[in-house]
Amino acid sequence: MDRGGRRRVVVTGLGVLASCGIGKEAFFAGLAGAPAEGPQWIDGFDPADYFDPKEARQTDRFAQLSVAAAQLGVHVPEIEVCLSWAPTQPAPA
Repeated sequence: MDRGGRRRVVVTGLGVLASCGIGKEAFFAGLAGAPAEGPQWIDGFDPADYFDPKEARQTDRFAQLSVAAAQLGVHVPEIEVCLSWAPTQPAPA
């Protein structure tokens, strides 16, 4: 947290799940292609890649996409994530 008690967030653009591609390379390749007409869906997304079968059934699509995007963003070889980070000051009550 910063000194104002707000949480810090880093937006990397690396955990991308979009209709023009899943993952960084596919997303940017999709952006460079011809624009699609009409409504678009995220093709090729399989919740089984991120959840066990019971969790996949119990989790709505929005949450599935959010968790998958977070995992894609964290598991990138170019960045190092410290998951054991702890704030230097206690959280405000």
